[in-house]
Amino acid sequence: VRNSAVRTLFQTLGSHGQKLSKSMWEDCLWNYVFPMLDQASHMAATSSKDEWRGKELGTRGGKAVHMLIHHSRNTAQKQWDETLVLVLNGISRILRSLFPFLRSLSNFWSGWESLLIIVKDSILNGSKEVALAAVSCLQTTIVSHSLKGNLPMPYLTSVLEVYEFVFQRSPSYGVNSTSKAKQEILHGLGELYVQAQSMFDSQMYTQLLAIIHLAIKQSMMGSENVETDIGNISPIQRTVLEILPLLRPTEQFSSLWLILLREILHYLPRPDESLRSEEEVKRTNAPDGNQETRDETPNGIASPSLSKAELDSHSSKTKTMCISSNVFPEKVIPLLVDISLQAPTVEKHIILPEIVESLGRYKPFS
Repeated sequence: VRNSAVRTLFQTLGSHGQKLSKSMWEDCLWNYVFPMLDQASHMAATSSKDEWRGKELGTRGGKAVHMLIHHSRNTAQKQWDETLVLVLNGISRILRSLFPFLRSLSNFWSGWESLLIIVKDSILNGSKEVALAAVSCLQTTIVSHSLKGNLPMPYLTSVLEVYEFVFQRSPSYGVNSTSKAKQEILHGLGELYVQAQSMFDSQMYTQLLAIIHLAIKQSMMGSENVETDIGNISPIQRTVLEILPLLRPTEQFSSLWLILLREILHYLPRPDESLRSEEEVKRTNAPDGNQETRDETPNGIASPSLSKAELDSHSSKTKTMCISSNVFPEKVIPLLVDISLQAPTVEKHIILPEIVESLGRYKPFS
């Protein structure tokens, strides 16, 4: 019943919203839409995760027979998640079709800020479905209206700030819902830049690259990278490789080519990092007689040595990290060369020595 009511409200607003007056829209937004969003978000975050048992239908063989409840709806939290997804999708629909009109309403910016707060929380703490719906709600709005020229700069910058906040605050370890949302954010950023290049000044472009840098940094440090099959890269890294070619600066800001290319150069390991990684592999692969490790303490008492099983486990993880973290730079190299060849002549001549130096120092692990 609750979800049907939500669907009915947003279908009505989406189909007949253009016929409503400003005063009616203001009443609808402040008394129904945004309070509904707040309530659904609160209930999705606080409702019980305990699984329900269906209604008892009878007995068979002396045992009670219960009505089956689908696993996607067998807790109060999952049902509120479903409601929150419907609300976010409904808001996305009316923003996509009526955003220029809604911006003219009094205090709409306040409502927009409330939406951003809930979107941030949904991406960071919500289920996969909620997180993806939250990303889609923002992405659909800014992409569709930036293409039409109906997106004021404060709205675009506020969305970039949300995305940056998500990558700053989200855990570096692999959480499936957050990881999927990150991939959608990165894809969305690439699409947004293609559609709204003229809106990106040097500061916003630098912020865009900073978000991508955070994504790469987390993917290299997190357990998602350790768990990646040897010879492959993580989904986040794959997404970054897909969108980087889309971020070529416009002629208006040709100096940004240097920022882009130097950012890509950061993805190649520095010589000291390569040496440390190789030494780590050598130490962990040393013969059993040399595997005993002790941490010296001020009082001269050494900590107990690791067991062979612990050392084997550590060695395996270290080698996987080294190999996996080296696969991404190897895939970056042809991309770096291709993008650098597209740079304007002046910027190309400036960056070429840095590229040659970085590639000359780069040493793949054997």
